[in-house]
Amino acid sequence: MKKYTILTSVLALAACGGGHHGGGDVVTPSDITRVGTVTQAAAESNAALTPMVSEIGVLDGDADAPSVNIGRAAVGSFIHQGQKYNSYKLDNVELNMGDWGTAHFHVDENGKVDALVFHDNEKIESNVARQGNSDKFIVRFRADDLTDDKRDVKFSYDSYARDLGLKYADFGTFNGQSPWSGDAVAFPFMAGYEIKEIKNPTGKMAFAGLAKGSVAQHVDDHDQNQVTITDTNATLVFENGMETLTANFDKWYKMTITKDADHVRLDFDDTGKTISAAHKLAETMVTDPEKLDMTTKYYGNAADTKEATALINYYQFNAPDTNDNVNVTFGFGGVEKK
Repeated sequence: MKKYTILTSVLALAACGGGHHGGGDVVTPSDITRVGTVTQAAAESNAALTPMVSEIGVLDGDADAPSVNIGRAAVGSFIHQGQKYNSYKLDNVELNMGDWGTAHFHVDENGKVDALVFHDNEKIESNVARQGNSDKFIVRFRADDLTDDKRDVKFSYDSYARDLGLKYADFGTFNGQSPWSGDAVAFPFMAGYEIKEIKNPTGKMAFAGLAKGSVAQHVDDHDQNQVTITDTNATLVFENGMETLTANFDKWYKMTITKDADHVRLDFDDTGKTISAAHKLAETMVTDPEKLDMTTKYYGNAADTKEATALINYYQFNAPDTNDNVNVTFGFGGVEKK
């Protein structure tokens, strides 16, 4: 007879799923064993990379050599000692990397994240290898008109989700150096378990959290002179289809983005700000969807504190051969204000 124990260590990526998820069949732990296994070492390695702790594990077998059985996506709910759990796996998570396109985690035969796989970025090799159990990845940039050969650059996957209290979503920045200028660069990303996404939100939800990203001059198809912009008290409000994100950046403008199904608008306010000439904007308000994009995702269910992520990109284009083109990209992550 097999003995099952619920794995509750955060470092082993185990946490309660917050109750039965709508539509999933209730199954027993023995049914979960049909899916692939994730070793404890792999689970701990994954937890060092991303704090998305909503993976549910069931220890199967000898306590001295445990394995964690985790479903590929939501395999339904199972009941153990009167409690209901859901099962997820990290390689089912899509990452929105903004200008870098989309990616997903690649896991090895033990369930450990060993790479990021990019889907639609022509400037880099699609498979970006992870260095051991660290948060570092080696990005290989393809040769182009500025480089004679491919260049390998180390980037770090810096997640802010644990500090923000996110369980089902992730938000952070991918940090490294430009292979063209050598300048430090940071690209925001957001991710989350699709099975926990609120697909058609209604009513009102208000979130508080972190907005972080960068503003840079855009010259010859590359960003340069990039600076980091941060607001630790940013907010996102959803109300009956209207979204309002407010970020008062420490070194830059206060930005307010409003969006509904048909319109998007960005307002800038430089009151009390000292902004460098290289990063000043010519406009004070933008409504052109060709210049401005905001993508939002919401996660949770009735039993959870809701979570939200967002990515915003604004591009000010003046002329192809000037330093007046400005690229702004930042993300948001936060939890619902109660």
